[in-house]
Amino acid sequence: MIEARDAGVQAALVAPVAIPAYSIVHARGCAGGGGRQVRLRRHRRTGIDPSKEAAMEIRVERDVPCRSEPRQLPAATYNRMRTLLRKASSVVFVPIRSMQFLAIVDTEEIVFVDHLRKNWAVVAWREFRPGQRSALDAAVPYQAVYYREDGAILMRRLQGEFDAALVALAAKVPAEDHPARILDFVPRRGGGTS
Repeated sequence: MIEARDAGVQAALVAPVAIPAYSIVHARGCAGGGGRQVRLRRHRRTGIDPSKEAAMEIRVERDVPCRSEPRQLPAATYNRMRTLLRKASSVVFVPIRSMQFLAIVDTEEIVFVDHLRKNWAVVAWREFRPGQRSALDAAVPYQAVYYREDGAILMRRLQGEFDAALVALAAKVPAEDHPARILDFVPRRGGGTS
């Protein structure tokens, strides 16, 4: 459920959005009682009166997972996602228009919701393990969790479409104004070689 109190918040869904706080709590009324609910709340101060805030809250509920499986995310996709997340500093909303999905990316997982049941998770990617790869261009292992029976079928297309949506979103994000700089690496002293 997306609640927006002003037009500026609606427009923020197409660009990386920083949301300072969110929490995961147990949901009431989910099948089997094992569902979880993700609450994302964003407060934006208005330029006219600092005491007034515009807020947006998105609630994503999870049913009991139907299935989960280990998968690998291509390095380019993972690196693009982490770059956008670093620029947004908290949560990034990635619209996947070709599939009518919205990906909600935070530091721990990616939750996908579709246009039919906007407040229910369809697929979640979690437990990213970038430390297990041997090179920066190697794929990153993760766990895909399906909350619908057709989740595995959706995954055939979802990973590629997510990357295309990240590329489109990254093109819309303004470049950082920080000048490039070269870092000096000091060689280690002692008996070891690097």
